[in-house]
Amino acid sequence: MSWINLKTQAYYSEVDINAKTQQKGFEGREQKTYGIKLENRTQLATYPFAAHALTYGGEIYKQKQSPSANAESFPKADIRFMSGWLQDEMTLRDVPISFIVGTRFDKYSSQNDRYDDISADKWSSKGAVSITPTDWLMLYTSYAQAFRAPTIGEMYNDAKHFDAPFPGAPTNYWRPNPNLKPETNSTTEYGFGFQFDDLLSNNDNLKIKAAHFNTRAKDYIDTDVAIFQGYTQSTNIPRATIWGWDIEMNYQSKFFSWDLAYNHTKGKDNASNASITSIEPDTLTSRLDIPVPNSDFSVGWVGQFTKKTDFTKHDRFNRPTNRQQAGYGVNDFYLRYEGSASLTGLTTSLVLGNAFDKKYYSSAGIPQEGRNAKVLVSYQW
Repeated sequence: MSWINLKTQAYYSEVDINAKTQQKGFEGREQKTYGIKLENRTQLATYPFAAHALTYGGEIYKQKQSPSANAESFPKADIRFMSGWLQDEMTLRDVPISFIVGTRFDKYSSQNDRYDDISADKWSSKGAVSITPTDWLMLYTSYAQAFRAPTIGEMYNDAKHFDAPFPGAPTNYWRPNPNLKPETNSTTEYGFGFQFDDLLSNNDNLKIKAAHFNTRAKDYIDTDVAIFQGYTQSTNIPRATIWGWDIEMNYQSKFFSWDLAYNHTKGKDNASNASITSIEPDTLTSRLDIPVPNSDFSVGWVGQFTKKTDFTKHDRFNRPTNRQQAGYGVNDFYLRYEGSASLTGLTTSLVLGNAFDKKYYSSAGIPQEGRNAKVLVSYQW
């Protein structure tokens, strides 16, 4: 029996946005986010027919926007969010079956000095059953409800989004939507998984998982990119359905590790049957990581290969679909260091993104980043 396995996360971020306009002069605003998340896991093994693993916790955060004195385009506003959850994972002792049941409460409120306040709260439930008839096969099915609150950026962002993507199109700017509602949804999923040890060499491991899912959403938060109208705005779709399947593989050995995943997802607005163009088309993702012998370094490659879009001819506003986007392949390369001994917990990565400078667009028509370099540093303790 183990009562305490506590995880604590405190976070803070600050974004300062400054602009100079001809009419109003300097306009700026400050956006802050701060919060805390606590979660504990308790193992209970005293019951004769099943072992229980309880997971419970809570999170609270606040996002605040403070405009400068001259700013008129965006209001003083804040978002408050709190949640609590409880989950019980039950593993039967005499048969290879596990159950997960859980519940969660979310409460959200948004206030500003220009528009009506918005508040919502929601109880969400989840349940899952998994069967492991052998040590290499697992079957499962699940049902889960979820609640997603809009962010302050989705509600109030008004900055430049991207330059004109092609001749004749205007520069695209974010358009605020202070009336954006929280999203609720329910998802059913079923699938299976395989696991094999010592398959090709000693101490190697192969895992394969496949799943089919179907999500029904109310007030689905979508990103509407109006290319020819020159704006992007977060909007609610009153009723939406998202469905698809994915399959993933992971192979681990002392020589290399390889992840391969394929995802097929479709989405539609139930009222118009129009495609949700922010959902990416079929995508194959591959990641190969090779450790450098006798060191804490590894080198790797990540490839993402996406199929061309195949959306309905008109979007949910009955506008002609901006245009179908071509498929693309993007390749990243990296050098990673994972510390050991006194540097345990330190991870540093040097990444060359879009190494071949591929010009491509998201499914919604947003230009994506060209060749770029990043240095990523993290430390865990």
